[in-house]
Amino acid sequence: MTTTSADLLKKTLLTNAITSVSAGLLCLVANGPLTSFMGLDSSLYLYICGAGFVLFGLDVGYTALKAIDNGLYIKAIIAADILWVGASVALLILAPHWFSTAGMVLIDVVAFMVAVFAVFEIVGFRRMTRPNFQLA
Repeated sequence: MTTTSADLLKKTLLTNAITSVSAGLLCLVANGPLTSFMGLDSSLYLYICGAGFVLFGLDVGYTALKAIDNGLYIKAIIAADILWVGASVALLILAPHWFSTAGMVLIDVVAFMVAVFAVFEIVGFRRMTRPNFQLA
């Protein structure tokens, strides 16, 4: 692995980590207004998501800074991102009545951002693990 081959992956993971921790703290600190904005009937959902976002973000940050060479960690983060996008789509298809219009838009925006993270993580991981081919 060269320094440049890990740059895309590391920067994407760090951006994912910062965004996840920030979103988690927002869910925890501004729980009441965010619950109303999303049209939810209970604030418990956002407390659980907020705590999960913070823990996930800390794990992603650790991986970016200390375990960038651990393919299993990277694959787990990519899988979690893909599952998040799938769960968001399923939630909006199966239970749109749980959310306000603004809440559904917020879920769409977050799912799109997470999908972008997943794409850049996959590309960065492939670049990092691809053998270097040299022309003779």
